[in-house]
Amino acid sequence: MSPDTVVTVTFAPFLFAIFTAYWAQTTQRSALLWFLFGLILPPVAGMVLLWLNAKRHAQPPDSIQPVAPICWRRVRT
Repeated sequence: MSPDTVVTVTFAPFLFAIFTAYWAQTTQRSALLWFLFGLILPPVAGMVLLWLNAKRHAQPPDSIQPVAPICWRRVRT
């Protein structure tokens, strides 16, 4: 195996593991567990994370927050 191949085989999963850990952290999941999962099985971790996020966004919110009305008023000059 050439040195370039070794670097690619070890560096690509490491970068993907960092990406999955960051993505998991932004969606309130355990970054450490997703880092390890992404390091061991990168494509599977990515697909599972996509599936979980899609499932989360497909559900309606528990409570709907009212939006504050915008008040337009004329400012004296």
